[in-house]
Amino acid sequence: KFWGAVWDGRYIWASPIDGDMLIRLDTESGAMLGVNIVNVIDFVAGGGVSKFSSIGFHPGTRSLFIVPNNANMIVKVKEATTVTQAAKRIHIQDGQGGYSSQTYAPEPLEATDSNFAFHEYNSWIASTKPSEGGKISYAGGGTIVGDKLWILPFGLNARLISVDIHSGAIYKTGGFPAGFSSSSADGGYFKSCIFDGTHLWMVPYWADMIVRVEPSGGGMMGYNTGLTGMYKYLGATYSEDKRAVGGGGSVWCTPAGASVGVGRIKTHDG
Repeated sequence: KFWGAVWDGRYIWASPIDGDMLIRLDTESGAMLGVNIVNVIDFVAGGGVSKFSSIGFHPGTRSLFIVPNNANMIVKVKEATTVTQAAKRIHIQDGQGGYSSQTYAPEPLEATDSNFAFHEYNSWIASTKPSEGGKISYAGGGTIVGDKLWILPFGLNARLISVDIHSGAIYKTGGFPAGFSSSSADGGYFKSCIFDGTHLWMVPYWADMIVRVEPSGGGMMGYNTGLTGMYKYLGATYSEDKRAVGGGGSVWCTPAGASVGVGRIKTHDG
């Protein structure tokens, strides 16, 4: 029932696929909390049951961003100012007929839905809003780079978009690199990406190239040298190669099936 998860330094947050609960796991105590986001969901019916895909965390604002699949909004979740009880001063009998006075520090109250602030980002521009039938969908999720949330195109008519995490403004990039193709009638373009510190790399799910994105302007470069057919990968990670001349590293792609091997692309030369 969950699509993605992110760690904020203490808690692990899991985003729902088709439920209404954002789950928070305390990595110190093991305690779990369900945050109900049903009141801010305006679910787009008819395009499938999956409301959301991945979830990202922005350290600077201490905010979570839940990426839509078929829901028609991006949801920003921010934990409100910690609610605490007032300091307590009590008197304890000392056993000698007297009393000592002690002050106890404030204790956090149990977190509830009211402890969280929700913001809807739905200022969609032309041809970016998730559509019924999944022709524009973002099942691949996204990632946060600086002050932008990049959301991967998945549906047939979807394009790579970026969202300003402060204003909620949405921007659409141009078309895919020359020669890009997918054999799926529904698109199914990308399901994962990784940021190497300089570029964003989109890993194909049902497409014929790995695509490098320049975060400052959204320019793209496609790489498929040595690849044939459609390559399906579900995830990616980045490793730095300290021995490489001029720096750089490798993007490693996790295969979606037994017929596809582990993919690797060197970031300094493709």
